[in-house]
Amino acid sequence: MIRIIAKILIGIILLAGSISILAGCGNSEAEKAPEAAVYKKPKPEIGSTVVLASDAALKVDSYGTWDEMIFFKGNSVKVTDAFILYRGNIVKVLDPLDASDPWLYVETPCFVPPAPQGYISANAVYADFSSSEANQGYIKGLINQGVIINQGFIIDKAIEYSEPNEKSRVIDDSATGPVNIIKRENGWTFCGFTGGQEDGWIKEEQIRYYFAEPE
Repeated sequence: MIRIIAKILIGIILLAGSISILAGCGNSEAEKAPEAAVYKKPKPEIGSTVVLASDAALKVDSYGTWDEMIFFKGNSVKVTDAFILYRGNIVKVLDPLDASDPWLYVETPCFVPPAPQGYISANAVYADFSSSEANQGYIKGLINQGVIINQGFIIDKAIEYSEPNEKSRVIDDSATGPVNIIKRENGWTFCGFTGGQEDGWIKEEQIRYYFAEPE
């Protein structure tokens, strides 16, 4: 009888140990399991300025032939590629990211009216940076993923020079509007214009990197 009881006790101990080991393995696997995909970037708001962290096609509504069908706000939308937006370009959010949508509806800087509007992949967008500070020793225009902003707007009107100094030839004494930032040097930006205007240098302090609030 004693032997039978001993065998029963040993069996119970071994069974309990097995359960403990299995439970431990389960916890270990749970700890190692990858987290569910989460959109960790700041959620853009209507009217906010965002910068592209990678090149992306601006897709526009198509009423004829179309290249692709996307789903936006629960609806299927036929779109076609209008043109490519590049890393460092800025856009204004017109319709923000929804939890279930991988697309943003945006407006690009208006070099030639009307300002183009369309859809871009939310994965191409970095963040709202309109209030960000300069970092890593760079001038404003750099955000903390190493994305250098290459578009902006002249604040009011500015003098455009042929060289990055005030003694050089004046190209335009009342330059205005959006610009492409080609390069920067000692507090100056070399700006590209549209409409046949000669490219030139404008002081960095006269460039803003966000869309103006509606008046």
